[in-house]
Amino acid sequence: AYESCEIEVLYAQNGHEGLVRLHEHPDTDLILLDINMATMSGLEFLSRVKSEKAFKDIDVILQTTEDSSRDVARGLEAGARAYLPKPFTPQQLHEKLDEVWEISEAGDQTDS
Repeated sequence: AYESCEIEVLYAQNGHEGLVRLHEHPDTDLILLDINMATMSGLEFLSRVKSEKAFKDIDVILQTTEDSSRDVARGLEAGARAYLPKPFTPQQLHEKLDEVWEISEAGDQTDS
């Protein structure tokens, strides 16, 4: 759906592969992250991403079937910008992306 918007989408099968992809593509703008992943939890991945200076400002949207307020709070406290419970529609994803990018742009304007 985003090909027409000139957005490049990268995929990773697990957290370790995701970290490799980030190092290969340090200009990544956003991560759509599942909390439940093989080899490394999404929250562990998020913690590792946010601890690296090169990646700490990348926006992260958590997506998961875990919908307890505790899980949401842990993800947001760990540095995620937003949370999107599964299942979701493409329209819901588009709306969440717009919301996150608007917040990021507003933050960029106040930083300058």
